[in-house]
Amino acid sequence: MAPFLNFKNVVDLGCGPGLYAERLALKNYNITALDFSENSIDYAKREAKANNLVVDYRHQNYLTWQETERYDLALLIYCDYVALNVEDRKRLLKNILSSLKS
Repeated sequence: MAPFLNFKNVVDLGCGPGLYAERLALKNYNITALDFSENSIDYAKREAKANNLVVDYRHQNYLTWQETERYDLALLIYCDYVALNVEDRKRLLKNILSSLKS
């Protein structure tokens, strides 16, 4: 696990039903979690509410997502990355890099 003091703000790209986001929220990380599946996000929101967890769940495509220097750490499961074509991989990595603090 990434040390909380250095990596408090985390983005989880392709979060699905929130399995990793929930575990990090339980340890008081600030989590933003994105997925293109509305069903997965709806489920994750219900679970977070039922467990009194604070997670910023967003129904959003991580290929079009853009934020600047907001996060300390980015999560992306490997199978999401390898399913992308080369241009989408480049775009995603560029977006992730710009979203991370220096």
